[in-house]
Amino acid sequence: MGWRRVSILSAILGIGALAFVCGFLGWDDGKRVVKVMSQHERLVYFGYGSNLRGTRLQVSAPSATFEGIGRLDGFKLAFTTPSRRWGGAAADVLEADGGIVYGAMWSIAKSELLAVDDQESVNEGQYFRDFQYVHELDRRFQSTGRKIKVLLYRVRDPEPNLIPSKLYLRVILAGAEEIGLPPNYINMLSQIETTPHDNETLYQLFTGHH
Repeated sequence: MGWRRVSILSAILGIGALAFVCGFLGWDDGKRVVKVMSQHERLVYFGYGSNLRGTRLQVSAPSATFEGIGRLDGFKLAFTTPSRRWGGAAADVLEADGGIVYGAMWSIAKSELLAVDDQESVNEGQYFRDFQYVHELDRRFQSTGRKIKVLLYRVRDPEPNLIPSKLYLRVILAGAEEIGLPPNYINMLSQIETTPHDNETLYQLFTGHH
């Protein structure tokens, strides 16, 4: 059966049904269709704060899978917006010459984006979606030469001189250690000043530690 007939099937049944029919009939092209569908239905999200930790992100994006460590150049990590949930300031990335932010690259389903928006208080105007390119890193934290377009969230109206809570920083550190960020970066994170606010129940919920 030629591609002209496949095109007709695509128009009538839609791409999802086409993938099923191709697979059922044993056509190799069915696998390619499924792969394209998978790529189009997912995107890469860059977590640099509490969403360094997989269990934290999976509260709103259950399909999240770890793709590797990324390096965002020209930005620095900051804490620029108050958070009632965390009892201190939440993370942000600010443009900075020579700045570097390490983070987790997560593959997530596009259907989960609204839930992630809710987590990031997008509708309340606290954060907004942004797209940047990050360097994919190897196990030695060197660039592989690939740049990946990622979704990340930035604070809409950043405030200077805010500090995070002990709870929030503990979750960030748990994520940084879980995915294996560079030791010097983890050390930098551990030195960040915090408020005394902590909550063991929330820490266990967002990190999976019991």
